[in-house]
Amino acid sequence: MQNLIGQQIENYRIDALLGEGGMGAVYKAFDLNLARPVALKVMHPHLARQPEFQRRFMQEAQSAAGLDHPSIVKIHRFGGSQDILFIDMAFVDGRSLAGYIRLLQERGQSLELKETLFVLAQVADALNYAHRHGVVHRDVKPDNVLLKPVEEAYQVGGLPVRAVVTDFGLAKLLTGGVQTQTGTFMGTLPYMSPEQCLNKELDGRSDLYSLGIMLYQLATGQLPFNVTTPTEAVMKHLHEAPPEPRSIRPGLAVAVENIIKKAIAKEPAARYQSGEELAAALRQAAAGLTDADVTLF
Repeated sequence: MQNLIGQQIENYRIDALLGEGGMGAVYKAFDLNLARPVALKVMHPHLARQPEFQRRFMQEAQSAAGLDHPSIVKIHRFGGSQDILFIDMAFVDGRSLAGYIRLLQERGQSLELKETLFVLAQVADALNYAHRHGVVHRDVKPDNVLLKPVEEAYQVGGLPVRAVVTDFGLAKLLTGGVQTQTGTFMGTLPYMSPEQCLNKELDGRSDLYSLGIMLYQLATGQLPFNVTTPTEAVMKHLHEAPPEPRSIRPGLAVAVENIIKKAIAKEPAARYQSGEELAAALRQAAAGLTDADVTLF
């Protein structure tokens, strides 16, 4: 994708690259009309030129723009012309959960278990809200969870950050007649639900499976499956049992292991049936942690 830094798209001055993915790049930009920083997601030109992608883009952006929740990145507007399609989103001045994990690893530290449970409970809250409004995320992973610093008066569970989920519904764009450079197998392989691997119709329980994979990763320090190809994703997510979390981290609280196992059940009917249910389980487990649990972990 061409370097847009220093250029202007409509009323947006492009200041810095925040990240790049399969569909486009996210820039820190400045809205010259409203004099505020924004996150501008710009789609790859080869996608933006396709009429079917344009149609899906407008449809999905409208759905995502209708979401209004403190743990969901707010979409201000979307638009474009010819080779440019963009989404103007609220700029979150914080790292992604993935970036925060990498920073802690560099420092030889890890996220505290209680913090992990509270952060993921906020993600479950966001998913529950979106699912009730008919929007399935389809790509829940640490890169799509931002950690927004909050003032003490607005802290939840004593956390100095709030989890904010981004990229709702965008994974659905690369399906059904849209030509891509890497195929149409959408999602992020290690986090995909079994039904997503089979390209079945998805509901919110697919997102909750992905969130369960995140909890496994944060609680044990590794992913349940080493997946690098679509074939491996199908075989492992559908047929292979992951190592028991407590076999990797013997000090992990039993209650947390039980949540993980239920969240990543192969059959959707055996999982948590709503984000509200999963969020409640995470908060209950956090409240039940003893000093011994924290020390052992």
